[in-house]
Amino acid sequence: MAFSTTSYLAGVGSVVVILSTGFAGGYLLANPTHQDPPNRLQRLAAEGQDSKPVAQVAPAAKPEVVAMAAPAPATSQPAISEPSPQPAPIPAAAKAAEPARNIAPQVSAEAASAEKSVAEKARIAEAKAAEKKRADARRFAERQRKQRELAVATVAVRRMMQDRDNQEFAAMDQPEPPPPQMPRLGLFGQ
Repeated sequence: MAFSTTSYLAGVGSVVVILSTGFAGGYLLANPTHQDPPNRLQRLAAEGQDSKPVAQVAPAAKPEVVAMAAPAPATSQPAISEPSPQPAPIPAAAKAAEPARNIAPQVSAEAASAEKSVAEKARIAEAKAAEKKRADARRFAERQRKQRELAVATVAVRRMMQDRDNQEFAAMDQPEPPPPQMPRLGLFGQ
């Protein structure tokens, strides 16, 4: 069969086209420029980064303060600018008592978590001790099994040696049979 340059180039060209189509399709499917909408975890993380730390507000606000903070309904009469009354300052003793209330649950939570961790450590230690006992018992049982097998093998070898010795002595006690007589061949009439 003769070599055909046209067929050769057509084959090489088709391979190049197929490979480039495959790579281009893979690139388009991967689509590195495509932006998926952020999932909930990503949104929360972004909100956490964007927000600035806010000062802690007292957990239970007084209704008067909330009412003053709410916007007043719009009326047709012009608003009179009056200085807003300032809330009464909280005595120092009340301020000191409030953090103590917040610390008490934290202390009890820390104590509970410490007790849990101590209990968990004790449980882990007990599990390790039990596993060590089981491992020691397994090693001891394995050692005993090997010793029994060794004792059985020793007894078997001694019996074999004794049987062999008995056979040798029995063979020594019997006289050797005389060698067989060779038949005489009578060649040439002898």
